[in-house]
Amino acid sequence: MTAGQLFAGVDIGGTGVKVGVVDSEGCVVARDQENYRPGKHEPQDVVDVAVKVLRKVLKALDLGLGDLENVGVGCPGVLEAGGVIHAAASFPSWNNVPLQQLITDTLGIPVTVCNDADAAILAEQWVGTAKGGVKDFIMLTLGTGIGFGVVANGQLVRGGTNAIEGGHMIIVLSGGIAEAGEAYIEQIRCAYAKHTWTKFPNPIRIEKASAGYDSGIIGAVAVCLNQHKGS
Repeated sequence: MTAGQLFAGVDIGGTGVKVGVVDSEGCVVARDQENYRPGKHEPQDVVDVAVKVLRKVLKALDLGLGDLENVGVGCPGVLEAGGVIHAAASFPSWNNVPLQQLITDTLGIPVTVCNDADAAILAEQWVGTAKGGVKDFIMLTLGTGIGFGVVANGQLVRGGTNAIEGGHMIIVLSGGIAEAGEAYIEQIRCAYAKHTWTKFPNPIRIEKASAGYDSGIIGAVAVCLNQHKGS
């Protein structure tokens, strides 16, 4: 495996940070995480935790930052251009935080910041349930907070100034639950069925996401790859 095939994905959440090194096929080569209690966290403190975990993962692989093609970062909240967090329910004190610039300055290399739900849906498109040509789908993320992402005609939909983002609501004050969706998926199916127009020839499928615990890590890398393709 060559250095040019390696990326780092950082998944920042309300209760911790997960970091992984990912290859160009979407496989997580190594991962680690550090948790913290939910509450008020200064942006630089969270960035420092993320950088510490990233360096730890790289050290375990005998790699350095220079061996990475790019670094992708997923974070909850409404993002503006340039990776600025306009607001985030998981971090109530974060208003207009230049997260992308903070991480870039701390690492000394360019990074790409995206919404965590967008990262999760891109992970499903790349290696998960939607792999293999699914063109139109949405994804609900259920953990420390609720979020959703939209893919239409094979492309991630963000809307003007990321207006498509929604569902920023903390539901577990004591911390995130990695498999929270498992408890709700049948209820979601039933609730959806009550409001479905039955004349549609092809019923809409509701499936459990399969990228799983690493979806935020993998999806953050997918964002980097998508931007590289579009440049």
